[in-house]
Amino acid sequence: MLAAWTLLGIGSQIVLGIAALAALPGVVALALALVSGWPAPIPWAVVSLGASYAVSLHGQRTIDGRAPLVGGLLVLVAELAYWSLERRTPVGDEAGLHLRRVASVLVTTLGSAAVGAALLAVTSVPLGGSVTWDAFGLAAAAGAVATLALLSQRS
Repeated sequence: MLAAWTLLGIGSQIVLGIAALAALPGVVALALALVSGWPAPIPWAVVSLGASYAVSLHGQRTIDGRAPLVGGLLVLVAELAYWSLERRTPVGDEAGLHLRRVASVLVTTLGSAAVGAALLAVTSVPLGGSVTWDAFGLAAAAGAVATLALLSQRS
């Protein structure tokens, strides 16, 4: 569904075809991972779906406001795919584990969309400067996100 949604509204048939071709390996990789139980194709599926979205932006003159939502949905696809593979293990579940996992997936998904929206907002502020200032702002925001990610892994 994510692949189809990102393809909606593409005016050029050529761009539509290239974006669909970019999404196809992702859909196949995700299906392979879910059918076989092998998790290795999941990151490639997410990369392929993200590339399809990037191709769908070709020719746009403005920043796409859907970018944070698409990023959050890509995280959701990966989280749900990994969770479905984890459910295949014959280990007994602790009481309330499913609710905690749902909460974790929702927080991760919404958090990634929020970070994407913040980065989009930071880069959309006109500074009266050049592309250099935009690049500097984006690098600073990405550095802040990377720092937060590293700190969260230590906790």
